[in-house]
Amino acid sequence: MKRGRHHGAFFAAAVLLVLLRASSAPAQRGVPRIPVPTTMVLAVPEPGKTFGNKPVITIGVGTKIYKFVVIDAYTNDSQSRWQWIDIWQLVNQYPVMMQAQGQNMDDFAKVAPGETYTVNGMFSPVNRVFEVMSAEPGRGPFAPSEKY
Repeated sequence: MKRGRHHGAFFAAAVLLVLLRASSAPAQRGVPRIPVPTTMVLAVPEPGKTFGNKPVITIGVGTKIYKFVVIDAYTNDSQSRWQWIDIWQLVNQYPVMMQAQGQNMDDFAKVAPGETYTVNGMFSPVNRVFEVMSAEPGRGPFAPSEKY
């Protein structure tokens, strides 16, 4: 009789563990090993203006650190379990949130005060590296039309 109760308790604990593991957020399940395609729309405040209470991201390029206001950010993979909020929660705890790499990593230095840039790349959660694939002035293809 005692043996049956132990098996029942073990079974209940195993079911509870499976349910808890299935309902946890992606960031809690562990860091994915493959890079996440990510787009960030970043801006530098105009001269005389401050960052205010807007979300700010710091990106290291070599030995320099750049600070940007995050206008918009999202992952480009609909199948990805990781969303921008997961990436933000991962990097937000570090003074330099991401380290840029790649041929286009110097594009972060091109963003002048008052300008907005859309940067596409691959974010590697394992080491917080953002591989810059492209950067273009403006808010990207989803920007509202300025001419009607």
